[in-house]
Amino acid sequence: MNEPKISLTPDDPRLTAFALGELDGDERAAVSAAIAASPDLRSEEHTSELQSLAYLVCRLLLEK
Repeated sequence: MNEPKISLTPDDPRLTAFALGELDGDERAAVSAAIAASPDLRSEEHTSELQSLAYLVCRLLLEK
């Protein structure tokens, strides 16, 4: 299956949506392919920031 090629920057909101599991199948696959192709997006620092954000969002949702 050929995922559409998309260009992402580290501050693209689709990365947060990806980390939170909010993307549909096609968009999730496209973002996943973009992450796999980009050393900047795969960096440990960036991944850690997204994981922290996802954790905080989940905690806030559970507190409501």
